[in-house]
Amino acid sequence: MNTHLGLGRAERLLQAQWLAGPDWLGSVATEIPLVLLGDFNCQPASRPYRELTTCLRDVRKSLARSTALRTFPTYLPVCAVDHILVNDCLQPINVRVHRSALARIASDHFPLVAELRNVSR
Repeated sequence: MNTHLGLGRAERLLQAQWLAGPDWLGSVATEIPLVLLGDFNCQPASRPYRELTTCLRDVRKSLARSTALRTFPTYLPVCAVDHILVNDCLQPINVRVHRSALARIASDHFPLVAELRNVSR
C-alpha cells in the first residue's frame, strides 16, 4: 500500500490510526506479505510513525542502519519523512535512497528503495 499522510499533525495522527486499524492493516491476514510505504510527512519519533510501527517494522531499523537515509528536500536532504514498513512475512535485504539528477527533478523527495525477501513460504 502506498500512502501520503497530510501536513497537519492532528490529521497525520488520525490517518495513521485509521490505517493501523481493523479496516486496513488489521484486515490483512498475517500470512500475506504487506508493505506500507510513502511520504508520511513525519519523523520516526512522531506519534503517527509510532502508531504505524505497532503492527509493521521499518526496513531501516530492521537493517540496523546507522544513518537516517534522509529523503527530503532534494536540494539538501535533512529529513527522513519517507518510510517503508513491512510485516513479518518480508525480510529486508537492503535499503537506500535513490539520488540522481532525474529524481531531483521528478519530486521534492528522493525515492527510498528497499529490496525485500518473502519469508512466508
